[in-house]
Amino acid sequence: MKFLQLFKRGDSCRFLVDPAGSISRKFAHFKVLLESNNQALDIIARLEETYYGGAMFSPGVVRQHLAELAGESRGLVEALEAMAPGRYPALAKAQHVLMADAREAFQDAPLVDGPLVLPLAEVTAEHRHMVGGKAANLALMRNDLGLPVPEGFVVTTAGFARFLAHNGLGVGIQALLEEISPYDPAGLRVRCDEIRAMVLGQQPPPDLVAALTEAFARLPGRAESDKRIALRSSAVGEDGAASFAGQYETVLNVSEGSLTRDYMQVVASKYTPTAVLYRLRYGLDEGDTPMAVLGLEMISSQASGVLYTVDPSSPSAGVMRLDGVWGLGELLVSGAGMADSLRITRKSPSIVERHLARKDRRLVPLAEGGVRSETLPVELRESQCLEDAAALALACHGLALEQHFGRAQDVEWAIDPSGKLVLLQSRPLGLMEEVSVPSSPPEAPDPLLHPVLLRGGQTAARGAASGIVRRVVGEVPTDIPEGSILLCRNAAPELAALLDRAAGLVTETGGVASHLASVARELGIPALFGLEGGMEMLVDGEVVTLDAGAGVVYRGRVPALLVSGAAVGHVVDSPMHRRLRRMLDHIAPLHLTDPASPAFMPEGCRSIHDLIRFVHEVSMREMFGLHGGADDETAPAVRVKAMLPLALYCVDLGGGLRHHLTTCDQVTPADFRSLPMLALWRGFTHPGVSWEGTMALDGGKLLSLLASSATAEVGGGVAGGDSYALLAGEYMNVSVRFGYHFATIDAYCGEVANHNYISLRFSGGAGSFAGKSLRLGFLSGVLARLGFLVTVTGDVLDARFKGAARQQSEDALDQLGRLLASSRLLDMTIANHGAVASMIEDFFRGRYDYLGQRSTEHLPAWYLPCGDWDVVEEDGRRLARQDGRKWATGLSREFAALMGRFSGQRYQRFLDSIEAYFYFPLAIAREVSMVDGRTSLQVRPVAGEIDQAGGLAFGLRNAGNYLVLRINALENNLMLFRFRDGARQELASVHVPVPTGEWREIAVEIVGGEATCLLDGRPLLHHHEPQPIRGHVGLWAKADSVTDFTGLTVATAAGPVQVPL
Repeated sequence: MKFLQLFKRGDSCRFLVDPAGSISRKFAHFKVLLESNNQALDIIARLEETYYGGAMFSPGVVRQHLAELAGESRGLVEALEAMAPGRYPALAKAQHVLMADAREAFQDAPLVDGPLVLPLAEVTAEHRHMVGGKAANLALMRNDLGLPVPEGFVVTTAGFARFLAHNGLGVGIQALLEEISPYDPAGLRVRCDEIRAMVLGQQPPPDLVAALTEAFARLPGRAESDKRIALRSSAVGEDGAASFAGQYETVLNVSEGSLTRDYMQVVASKYTPTAVLYRLRYGLDEGDTPMAVLGLEMISSQASGVLYTVDPSSPSAGVMRLDGVWGLGELLVSGAGMADSLRITRKSPSIVERHLARKDRRLVPLAEGGVRSETLPVELRESQCLEDAAALALACHGLALEQHFGRAQDVEWAIDPSGKLVLLQSRPLGLMEEVSVPSSPPEAPDPLLHPVLLRGGQTAARGAASGIVRRVVGEVPTDIPEGSILLCRNAAPELAALLDRAAGLVTETGGVASHLASVARELGIPALFGLEGGMEMLVDGEVVTLDAGAGVVYRGRVPALLVSGAAVGHVVDSPMHRRLRRMLDHIAPLHLTDPASPAFMPEGCRSIHDLIRFVHEVSMREMFGLHGGADDETAPAVRVKAMLPLALYCVDLGGGLRHHLTTCDQVTPADFRSLPMLALWRGFTHPGVSWEGTMALDGGKLLSLLASSATAEVGGGVAGGDSYALLAGEYMNVSVRFGYHFATIDAYCGEVANHNYISLRFSGGAGSFAGKSLRLGFLSGVLARLGFLVTVTGDVLDARFKGAARQQSEDALDQLGRLLASSRLLDMTIANHGAVASMIEDFFRGRYDYLGQRSTEHLPAWYLPCGDWDVVEEDGRRLARQDGRKWATGLSREFAALMGRFSGQRYQRFLDSIEAYFYFPLAIAREVSMVDGRTSLQVRPVAGEIDQAGGLAFGLRNAGNYLVLRINALENNLMLFRFRDGARQELASVHVPVPTGEWREIAVEIVGGEATCLLDGRPLLHHHEPQPIRGHVGLWAKADSVTDFTGLTVATAAGPVQVPL
């Protein structure tokens, strides 16, 4: 079936305005459909923005977007069904299947079944997903490597799942987590308090209590009443890429009587604000981190601490770092105490450096359960808490663990009452990337401009940062100013919740081995710990620069030091991020780009975006009567015959087009009566706007068009699909497709300013997300300067212009038309952000050609909407040259032969049939126009196989509406043409010799609508136009002509003006 037969409506003619208003019902459904279409695209844009933004996001927000998208896409299908009952039965099923696939793609892994509790001796590598990383590593150290590890057991993730399932606790927790946003600290705290209260208010199921009690009883050693354990978190995902250092609670010295209560305390710590925020920072959902709990034999430690098998403050130094305190290690990792520090060589371990801190207190277990802090005996305060031999033995264990796990390790250790070394944990050590050392170190800051405020402390995380000081005293605040230098008394783990907004961190106490230091290193936040005097010397709100690597704080901002890069982000390629990508694969890609393709059907929808595209396209066909079936409520629609490469169909709602038009009439832009449409079209057809790049046809395409012209099928179907307009006298709703771009403009322009508005939605594009973002940055910048209020979400732009007078609104639409027409391919051509600002300035200087197909720098006084124009020097004068040979470059011999068969009117009909107005190159004088007067031009045909033509364009309103007087050296004639909406009409001609390579002067004298045409000063042709001839003037050529021009002069009553080259 021929393509145009799709639109055949029978032989009867219908008035374009239906006085009975029979389309009103369909139009009401159509408006609902358009609203759902816009909402659905908004949601997709927000989801893409979440994915590409790389910032923290809540899974609840994603699932909310999914639910909204399901509703809007279902609404689209229902609205189309109301417009065309029974015509698209497969759409509802396609929508249901696609949304189900998208939801499934974002689901996290379900919890697995298994034993509720496992003894540590029975844990193997296969149990990692049930016992978490901490317990799995300890079991491997004990069972496989034979290292000294306490006895213990694990309450598995199956036990956790059993706890959540009891009394529906998990459902209630999930509902509250869905409401959490990482950007609402107060709301986060409220919801987390509610969740923890729910957890602590429940009684665990009896089978879990029984399994927990039995595991405790099976531990060897003392009588049940004297037996004590430590309960520690071992969540899945913990002690991996995300250490979760200090995020979950540890309960020490637990007795049988408090076992169940303390287990719930550890589980509840999964829902502290700090822990929830930490998970979101690493792109982990609730289901990604089920909580296993490790019960370890309680060690009444003489001393405890942490070994780093690579010193995190100097990873390339070839040394390990060992930190220790007297008593239980919680004092060290909580950042509340100062520690001894040893540096040990990695090769043939030996101690090369030791720093013995003054240690005033220690943490000890109580006989009745729990722990307390006590004053350290005087003789221990400045003595080393770990003997050298034990330190070296520990170093050897650390290196063995590093070799086994394949990366640097963070090892927790203790010395039991008998003096035996015990290992309590081994996890990957988070190391910041080495900062490249410049060839010459930066100069020391000027001491007068940037005096040193503080010096000393320990480098917890290397790097430099500048910002205002934010002192934290007492309760940890819910928020701090972005980019602050955080100043604290100690290194409390709760401060980790603030590090996303901090530029740097300084503490008075605490050490490199604290949990907070681990988090700072993971996030790449420069941190300096143990810097005495900070709270007294640094003033809240003052600007300082922290050089954590050098242990110095300077006054003011020191740019030379700020070379260590930005903080590390962890959301990208996280579990949630990967699931979001899989989900978007069912939602965002657009495969149905060609409405003429056989795959353009409900069964061809492979994504929700495909479904939206399909519904929108067919709804337009239904609304505009292009679906090929009989329908009493079909809007009488007509395609506009225009010079632009747009397949534009119009429905006249009343007063939008010339009166009494029918579906049998040929409608052109001259028939527009809608005020907003006329203004928009003026912008589309502005002389400075080039449409040439839209149809840069190669030889193969021209051959195809040539063959099609023989069967009269040329002219239907523009790449990217059809465009549509609903028009009234003062109203316009236009949906325009520029290839893969889509713009909807809804506008009202009347005499009452408060009623006037312009609404724009712009979306789509064939380039990358980055390219589309650059294009939207350009569009936003221009629209904002034009007075629009602009919102960008993902790759969707919305803009509104309201309450302006009629003329101001029309001017805004004119500018909007220029902007849309000139930005068609910008997502594939803007190089970088730096180019956007200059392009915005170019727009307001009237330079609209951004496609890079020609440069206006050498012809700044001219608009160059089409052609390959250049300036050449000859005998001391400048000539404009149009070289059309590139138009034919690379065409096959077959094509050249076929083109050779076309001549005269037959060739002209061929060009007109494919609406190829841009094969008539134009150069339009920017600042010169005329009404009555004389304009003249020197023209020299140089070369050309198909044509050797050059002429004077005048009365030029845009690149498709003008008069041209031209000579042709191949035809030896002078001819006057009229171009109306891109179609050429011969008005008059005379045979005259036109030698190739010789200059001729052509001129036109205009009085009102009368035009006298002259060649070398002789009047040869005369023409009358019904309206006064007025507009721009310019240079004109044709096809492959190589033609030179000079001396364009316009003489009016005000005097002569020569347009510069």
